[in-house]
Amino acid sequence: MSKDQRLNEVFKNLNLKPGSDHKIAVIFTVDENGYITNIKARAAYPELEAEAIRIVSELPRMEPAIRNGIAVSQNYSLPIIFHVESLQEEKTRIRKENRKKKKDKE
Repeated sequence: MSKDQRLNEVFKNLNLKPGSDHKIAVIFTVDENGYITNIKARAAYPELEAEAIRIVSELPRMEPAIRNGIAVSQNYSLPIIFHVESLQEEKTRIRKENRKKKKDKE
């Protein structure tokens, strides 16, 4: 199952209104080695929190903060907005994807 399909399943299971936006506040730490740790999220639905945590945990290794020439851990805050596609937006997106696939084949 692709990431988009998994996210769409979450939206369908929660019965979220098409065209609506849902904000999730994510806080995490980038440690001295550049790894993301201590991921926490806050949202209206636990399923959206879990999805935001999954997405942030898949981020690549980052450069750690440098203080006085030494790598240190640093806390970050990242707002994420999940947008639930309306039927019209989904049709438009699919049309664009199909045009791009067709163009890439040429």
